[in-house]
Amino acid sequence: MSDSGAQGTPSVPDNVTDAEASTNESDNAVAQQDNPIYFALEHCALFDTRHAGEVQLFRGRLANSLVPQDERFPHNAIYKVAYGLEAIKVLYAEGSFYMNQLKPLQGDAVPRCFGFLAGDDFVSRKSVACLVLEDCGKPVDGVFRNQTHEMKQKIMNAVVKLHDAGITHGNLEEDNVLEDEHGRISIIDFDIEWAKVGHQCHRTRNPVVGELACYPQSFYCDEIWNFCERMGLWKPNQIEYYGTYYNIKLASDVFKLASFALEDQGDCGDGYGGSGEPWCSEEEAIREAFRVNIDYAKEYGDEFHDAELIVRHETLLKELAEWEESVKKGQAAGARSSVTGGPHSNMIEESVWEEDGWNQ
Repeated sequence: MSDSGAQGTPSVPDNVTDAEASTNESDNAVAQQDNPIYFALEHCALFDTRHAGEVQLFRGRLANSLVPQDERFPHNAIYKVAYGLEAIKVLYAEGSFYMNQLKPLQGDAVPRCFGFLAGDDFVSRKSVACLVLEDCGKPVDGVFRNQTHEMKQKIMNAVVKLHDAGITHGNLEEDNVLEDEHGRISIIDFDIEWAKVGHQCHRTRNPVVGELACYPQSFYCDEIWNFCERMGLWKPNQIEYYGTYYNIKLASDVFKLASFALEDQGDCGDGYGGSGEPWCSEEEAIREAFRVNIDYAKEYGDEFHDAELIVRHETLLKELAEWEESVKKGQAAGARSSVTGGPHSNMIEESVWEEDGWNQ
């Protein structure tokens, strides 16, 4: 390997730094590849050190040492070096992920893997190994929740592909999700401490940005469900009203929602009974029920460009104005009948309502 112009390039023997990516003819799952490839890493520069110096990451150029103009290689690669037997064991396991379960996803949801090399470092007198991966860019900019809808969907699609390949990542952090110059998303860092194989994903659907959230017990995949919640991928399926959370189907009827405050039926939201006393006056309960529904429609209609919620927001504002006018005229009862059962009360599909167990 040529290290011209690089700083911090590891001192490793020639048979490790400029070698065949798959010289082992045994059943070695990491080293075995369909077509042996010879390569050299050039202009490597250290950019990260982990685990108290036992793992170093280098960014460099990947070239074919036998055919320099070979176009099969990307120009950039990551050289992940581990020192010492324990660190090598972890790195070997990660390489096994790439060359087995993740092999169909290489170049798609995960980086391409070009080989696992091992030898001895003559300077430190430690065993050394390296995993050579495609350079898939830099970590996504900012936290997951602040990503665009398009980016959230691309990230989620990559996670779904992992699960379909039988792998749970276990550490889906921003630093482990990369975006290249073409906008391709790749997931990295399959450490045996958290990544697991043999996963059978029983999720009930593929998550889509802007859908109504479901409950975890009806989704059947904890990692994907938790990641959807963390990303803010879905619209909430509950509305908070006087400290209690009510299913959106139930809460979308303004006067029905207000009745829970008036009757103190806390069990409809959180499973606990009440004191038997109303929480507030009738006008306060109805006005607050309007407010939480209006806020929900406004926030998530704007965030997800949901035309139905945008219309609902406008409708609720008109109905609130009509109700307040009726209150002034002493006709609150008439206002109640005009709003209950309005078009917004059926905004959620019955299938979603039944799926989450709220069809009593």
